[in-house]
Amino acid sequence: MKEKIELIRKMNLDYYLNFILKHSNSNDAPYHNFSHLLTVAQNAYFIAIYENLEEESIRLLLIAALFHDTNHSKGEYLDNINIENSIGFFNRASKESTNDYNKIVSIIKATEYPYKISENLLNKEQLIIRDADIICCFENSFIQDILIGLGSETKTPIDDMIKNQLKFLENLNCRSDYAIKKVKKFLPKVKKEMLYLQKILNQ
Repeated sequence: MKEKIELIRKMNLDYYLNFILKHSNSNDAPYHNFSHLLTVAQNAYFIAIYENLEEESIRLLLIAALFHDTNHSKGEYLDNINIENSIGFFNRASKESTNDYNKIVSIIKATEYPYKISENLLNKEQLIIRDADIICCFENSFIQDILIGLGSETKTPIDDMIKNQLKFLENLNCRSDYAIKKVKKFLPKVKKEMLYLQKILNQ
């Protein structure tokens, strides 16, 4: 967490962090919480550096990452409503020019899941935030975050979450080299741990 906060300081995003901490209704969500926002921002930063994005493009990307799941409904609504809520929340906070505001909103919209915007229509920043969101499933805390946290939001029992997640991982489709390498490194370990949990639950 310390490194993620330091990244926000480095990119001069203190104002937005302050706004989210004080006003977002989903900071304590089981999955789409404050920690998730920081994790996606950090992932996006690593990918953007790997992809040689310009500093201002990285800044806009990180703002989008910080806001992409703010005011999340915690499972009450489908993601189209969650994205509308996030954009509305960002609109309240934004200090960006009209052009930059529109770029950030377009990046946020790319995270709506199931995906509405075809991959071949996405720009680099939109592809990066999708990958940054996807690879959250390889965090050390994925059991708590996804199997339990996301399962709580979607009201899905853990045994079904494991089945769903195994299927999701089988069809994983990242585009950035950084994300592809992370998948290759951590996918076997994550699958092994979930299969072990599945075995325990089936006893």
